[in-house]
Amino acid sequence: MIVSIGFGDAQLRSTMPNSCWLGRGELCGSQIKENMMLRELGTFIAVCRYGTFTSASARLNMTQSAVSDHIRRLEEYLDTQLFHRTGRSAKLNSVGQEFLPLAEQALELLEKMRKPSANKPLRGTIRIGTIASMHSTLVARAMVLFRQSCPDVTIRAVRIESGAAGHVEREELDLAVTIRPGRLPSHPLTWIPLFRTPYVLIAPSSWEQNTWRSALRRGPLIRYEHSTAGGRSIDEFLTQERMTVKEAIWMNHFDAMATLVSYGVGAAFVPLTRLIADTSNIKIISLEEKTFYRELGILTKAASEKPDRATSRFIDALKEVGTHVEFSETVA
Repeated sequence: MIVSIGFGDAQLRSTMPNSCWLGRGELCGSQIKENMMLRELGTFIAVCRYGTFTSASARLNMTQSAVSDHIRRLEEYLDTQLFHRTGRSAKLNSVGQEFLPLAEQALELLEKMRKPSANKPLRGTIRIGTIASMHSTLVARAMVLFRQSCPDVTIRAVRIESGAAGHVEREELDLAVTIRPGRLPSHPLTWIPLFRTPYVLIAPSSWEQNTWRSALRRGPLIRYEHSTAGGRSIDEFLTQERMTVKEAIWMNHFDAMATLVSYGVGAAFVPLTRLIADTSNIKIISLEEKTFYRELGILTKAASEKPDRATSRFIDALKEVGTHVEFSETVA
């Protein structure tokens, strides 16, 4: 049975904000404690309306696995199944038929609550993930700017080194500040570029070599872990230039690499930042016409998902702060 619901696609999405909750609860992994997010209700209604998980995922710009996760979490919360799953169709069982009008009423009530509150102070929580090198610089400065206009919004920031897209798609994070992925994301995610910084070679100031080629031949090289996007960029550069290097240490923290270089351990490729420029006992060697870049940006839900106002405000704060990052240039 396919149930027709009086909600348009845009309305379904607009009534499923990331930070709206029925009461107070907390999402921890796939387990829901005390109360559930309203987004699951919107997904449930979409599946009812379009008859299959596949059709609902296409209409909501979500992956089919994300739709399945929403329904699974909803059924876990209710401690009952809502559908007869036969083949590709998803037919409501008797419990699901009783629950459907309640779900519609909940979202209708939320929509009525949201309309008059457009000019009220923002409240709620936004969840941000960021790579280590941006945690105490770009993101911290954006927090200061954001708090000036949204003092009642709680910010939950965590460090992430990999898997940013998965965290955002599973709605564990509202956005992630990270390095541009090799393959740009598709729906339901989008990539918002912020800026890019050039890679340079840093070497101990005691070394006589003043070109990157001669410094690499002098070696050894402190390597950035090649399982990361930055490490892969460095690997590609060395391969293209047919450079064979002597490897000393592998790690994934640019600030620690700069410290090792200052103690004379070896040279290292790093993106040029104020921290690098202020490190003593090192020399910064330009890659000149061979320069490659580290591009930073934001992974979040696509525009069609209508991110909540708090998330949109924080993205604006990141963009503003990003225009003032030293040694960087904006990316179209």
